[in-house]
Amino acid sequence: MSTLAQVRTATKTTLEAEITNLIVYDKAGDVTQSPSVVLVPKDEATNVSFAGAGSIYDFELIVMAERQPIQVAQSKIDALIDRGTSGSIPRVIQEFPTLGLSDVDAYVGKMSDYGKEYVSQGVTYIGAVLTLKVVVT
Repeated sequence: MSTLAQVRTATKTTLEAEITNLIVYDKAGDVTQSPSVVLVPKDEATNVSFAGAGSIYDFELIVMAERQPIQVAQSKIDALIDRGTSGSIPRVIQEFPTLGLSDVDAYVGKMSDYGKEYVSQGVTYIGAVLTLKVVVT
């Protein structure tokens, strides 16, 4: 069964391979480049009988772009979170739900916190949060 570390690495690898110029941070830390995504594990349900799953991981994908100028940042965020846009995070997960792992099925649930500000190393970013659910069987 795939571990949390394997799921994080597979998510990072899949997103960076499919979305040009996106930097994915698979561990929390200082963001130094934009546009970027930080993978934050939120919950794990284990021994789940739903669909024979062994675990269901919930992640927050914090999508960020440097705030200046705001219109450019919003355009970058929109392109990354819009399910209808080719090359967006939801579309990539929809097209590659296994994340390259044999026992995984992933999907993007909801979007929240659009326009929230984040500060890292003195730089202000705006962003949005996508919820990623990963079912490991």
